[in-house]
Amino acid sequence: MQGRSLLPLVGGGADPDRPESVLVQISEDQVGRAVRTERWKYVVSAPPGADP
Repeated sequence: MQGRSLLPLVGGGADPDRPESVLVQISEDQVGRAVRTERWKYVVSAPPGADP
């Protein structure tokens, strides 16, 4: 799995190269998607039994 360390952000640090927005998708026990920007967070979860 690709990713970036969160260590630069621990304790209120900064990471100027980190993107301002993030898209997340969960598809294991629960199907859901989320978009996060500096100002907003929007999260949608599928009801139980919905096809991914």
